[in-house]
Parts: sequence; C-alpha cells; structure tokens
Amino acid sequence: MNLKNLGFRLKLSVMLCAVLAGLAMLLAVGDRGLALQQQTQERVQQMSELNGALSALALNATQVHQDVNSGRADTMASLPDRIQTSEQLLDDLVETHQPAAVEMGLLDELEAYRRAYSELLLLYQNLADTLQRLGFSRSEGLRGAVQEFGDAFQQPLIMVSAREQVLALREAERDITQAASAELEAQFAEAWGEFQDMLGAVGVTDRYAQEIDDYEQSIAQIVEAHHQQAELEQQLELGLQQLDAQQASLLTQVDRLTTEAQTSAARGSIRARQTLLLVGIVVAVSVLTLSFWIIISVRSTLQQVRTDLERVGEGDLTARLPVNEKRNDDFDSVSQVVNNMAERLGSLIGQVVDTAATSSQRIRSLNQDMDVLKTNNGLLIDQAETVAASTEEISQTLTQINQTSTDLNTKSDETFKAARSGTRTLQEALSQLQETGSVVDDTHNTLKKSGDMSEDIDRVIGIINDLASQTNLLALNAAIEAARAGDAGRGFAVVADEVRTLAERTVDATARITDIVDGVQGSTAAALKTMDQAQIHLRGVLENSENARTAIADIEARARVSADAAEQISRMVHEVSEVAAQISQSVDSVAQKARSDASSIHLVTGKATESAHLLEQLDKQSSAFTFTTTDPQDN
Repeated sequence: MNLKNLGFRLKLSVMLCAVLAGLAMLLAVGDRGLALQQQTQERVQQMSELNGALSALALNATQVHQDVNSGRADTMASLPDRIQTSEQLLDDLVETHQPAAVEMGLLDELEAYRRAYSELLLLYQNLADTLQRLGFSRSEGLRGAVQEFGDAFQQPLIMVSAREQVLALREAERDITQAASAELEAQFAEAWGEFQDMLGAVGVTDRYAQEIDDYEQSIAQIVEAHHQQAELEQQLELGLQQLDAQQASLLTQVDRLTTEAQTSAARGSIRARQTLLLVGIVVAVSVLTLSFWIIISVRSTLQQVRTDLERVGEGDLTARLPVNEKRNDDFDSVSQVVNNMAERLGSLIGQVVDTAATSSQRIRSLNQDMDVLKTNNGLLIDQAETVAASTEEISQTLTQINQTSTDLNTKSDETFKAARSGTRTLQEALSQLQETGSVVDDTHNTLKKSGDMSEDIDRVIGIINDLASQTNLLALNAAIEAARAGDAGRGFAVVADEVRTLAERTVDATARITDIVDGVQGSTAAALKTMDQAQIHLRGVLENSENARTAIADIEARARVSADAAEQISRMVHEVSEVAAQISQSVDSVAQKARSDASSIHLVTGKATESAHLLEQLDKQSSAFTFTTTDPQDN
C-alpha cells in the first residue's frame, strides 16, 4: 500500500490509535504498579494488625499474670472471664489472620504461638485453682482447714503446761501454710514432733486422735498444694519464656515479611517507573514520528496547493490544484472545489471578455454609422441652405414679375427651371433624409442591442458574485474546521484564508466590471433617448420636405400654364409668394432640425467612444487572467 494515498483523516486516526495504544500501555503498567503497591500496603497492614493483635494478647497475658499474682479474692473471681476473653482474642486472631498466615507461610508459627498461649492460659487457670484451693486468707481453703483442725485440739492445750509447744507449732503452721520449702517443712516436722511428744507425755493422744489425723492430712494437702503451686509457677515461667520466644519468632517473621514486602514494593515501584519511562519514551517517539510524517505530508500537499493558488491569484485560471483521487481526503476535496471554481470563473471571465469584445466591435460599427450619419446630416444642411437660396431667388423673381410684365415669359421660364431644380433638390434631400432615418433606426436598434448585452453582462457578473459568495462561504467553513483541528489545522486555515482572499478579489473585480457596465448602460440609455429625439426630428423634416416637394411641384405646374394664363399672373405670383414663404420657413426648420441632429449625433458619438474606452479598460483588466478561450459564436 502506497503511504502517499493515505488520507489526512486516516493519518490522524493512525496517530490517535498510536496515542491510545501508548496510553493503554501506560495505564496497564501504572495499574500493575498500583496493584503491587496496594498488595504490599495490604500485606503491611495485615502484618501491622497481626503485630497489634499479638501485642494485645501479650498485654492481656500480663494482666492475667498480675491478677494471679495479686492473691486477691475479687481479682481471682474475675480471672476466669479474663482467661475466656484471652482465649476468644486468640481464636479471633487465628481465624482472622489464618488466610494471610497461610499465604505468607506463617501458619506453623501462628499455630505454635496459639498452642503456647493456650497452654499458658491453662497453667494460669490451674494456678488460680491451686491458689483458690489454698485459700486467700487463713480462714479460706486448705489454710482455713488447717486453722480449723489445729484449733480443735491445740486451743484446749494452751491452758496446760504445753503452751510453749502449742505456740511453736502454730508458728511453724503459719509459716508452712504461707509457703512450702524444705526448711519450713523441717521446722514444722520438728515442732510437730515436740507437740506429739508433749501429747504423749500428758496422755491425750488418743483423745485427739481424729483431730490429729485430720490436721496431719490438711497439712499434707497444703504442702502438696504448695508443691503444686511451685511446680505450676515453674511451668508458667517456662510457658512465658516459650510464649515470648514464639511471639518473638512470629514477630521476627512478620518483620521479615514486612521488610520483604516493602522491598518488593520498592523494586516493583522502580520497575514500574522504569517501564513507564520506557513505554512513555516509545509512545513519545512513535507519536513524534507519526506527527513528523503527517506534518511533512501535509506540508508537501499544502506547498503544492499554495503554489497553484498563487498562480490562480496571479490570474492564471488554467492552473489546477493537485487532486489524489485514490486518497480523496479533505485537502483533495478543497482542491477539487477550488479547481471547479477556477474553471467556472475562467469560463465566466472568458464569456465577459468575449461579450466585451463583441460590444466593442459593435460600438466601433456604431461609430462608423454615426460618422456616416454625421456626413449625411451635413449634406442635408447644405441642401437645405441651397433650397433656402433658391426660395430667395424665387422671391426676387416674383418681385421682378410684379415690376415688369414684359419679362413674364422669361421669368416664367426661369421660375419653371428653378422650380424643377428645387424639386430635384427636395427629392434628393428627401431621399437623404429617409436614408438618415434608416441609419438612425439602425443606430437605435444597435444601441438597444448593446443595452440588452449589458444586461447579459450584469447577469453573468451576478453569477460570478454568487460563485464568489459560495467560495467565500466554503472558505469560512474550511477555516472553522481548521480551527477545530487546532494546531494540525493551521495550514488548512491558511489555504482557506487564501481561497477567501481570492473570492474577495473576485467580488472586487466583478464590482468594478459592474460599475463599467453600469456606465455603458447609462451611456447607451442616453444615446437611445437622443436617437429617439433624432427620429422624431427626422420625421418632422420628412413631413416638411414632402410639403416642400408638393409646393415646388405646384410651382412647376403653375409655371407651365403661366404662358397660357397671363391674366392670372398676379394671382399666381401672390400664391407663389406665399408658397415661397412657407418653403423658406420649412427649409429653415429643416436646417435647424439638421443642426440639432448634428449635435445629437456628436453626443451619441461621444458616448459610444466613452463606452469603447470603458470596454478597453475591461479588456485590460480581464487580460490579467489566463483562461481557456472560447469562440464568441458559442456565446
């Protein structure tokens, strides 16, 4: 596939797809980095929650230990609830963090911690039971039993001589009930032996045998309880150490996993940044490459369009913008529109030039006809003056006839000859006036055709103005589309502006042509008006000339019969004088009409010359355009 045939929109679509693909890659990489950071953050949060839960359990275990060591009955009463709460916290911790522990490989450590903590709670419970069994005062538990059994047989003996042994035994009893040790047990055994010796000496052993047996059993139980307490305390010591070790190990693992997660997150963040940077560079390079490719392609197209538009702007309407029919993008559409506009504009200007040439040729013909009319009018004036002179001679002849009748025949002959000459002159003048009327009619028709052709020129100029307005509208639409395209449409906006400038220049040129044609139409209308007046005057001259011809014919007839009717000379001379006066007036009128026609003809000639100059200016202005010539006959 030839890349030159790719349309402008397709190129922009390719660049847009590349940008979108790059953005998708950037979003994918960024999403992956965010997911990794979120995963790390969740793991760190889980580690923090686990650490906090372990700390809470450790604190709770410390409180249980303090409660157990307090030795207070109220504290011991709430100890089972506290132990149950600790067990519930332990179960919640394991249940909550077991999935995360499985995922992070901490399940064994967590289960070991759970077992150690449960065993520790069990030891605390056993120790609490043992302490409760011992009693929290001398009147409770085993201590109370020892006190009670001792009082049962020792109190009566205080009153006898065994007081010293009883007090020593009670002292040893108090010590052994508080704590158990080999030394205290030896001291109690010694005191108890002395007490038993004293009982044997006084002979009361059998009497207090049951009390002594109960007392010994209670002492044995309390010693056993103390031993059990010591053993439980030792186990608690080991349990606490084991729990601390398990907690320290678990916390170490948690810290290690947290550090690893943070390190992994940092590495993932670095990799994400590097990937983002790499993808961004690739996308930027791709977009820049596509942009340079599109800019170079558009610039090449615009350069060709600009070159051809400059030719069109210089008047070469044969120039055609390049159009790639395979590509057929917006530039090709604009080029095709401009080509069609240039072709139609060239055709219209060619028609205007042809019409102007035809009008100029017809005006030259009109000038020639007006020259002929002017010459004929001069002849008419001369002939009218000749008729006037002849009429004057007739008047003189009639005067001579009145003075002398002897010369009647001679004067009649002269009158007959003069009348016949006047008839010929009037016939010639009448013929020339008829020809002048025909010339004036032809001139009138020619000027009317020129006016019609000027109206045709107005219609053609109207079409040109419509095309220029459409071109200006297209250029405005193109400028709007270029403004929407932003920076990528600047070149397109320049083309649209140049097209609009060309359309405005076309409107200006047609406006000047319209002014010229309006001048021609005005001049033609004035010439038509003048020719109408000339026709009216010529008709008057023809009518007067016909009257003059009739009068001369009458004179000729009368001159013919003057010899036969001498008695009627006076009357005929009078009639001839009147006719001569009328002829003189008619001839003067004809002369005046002819002079007026000469002025009108001069005015028409001047207007025609002015129209010819205007058409020459139109031809010079049109010569700035180069277009395909057409045959005037085709128009």
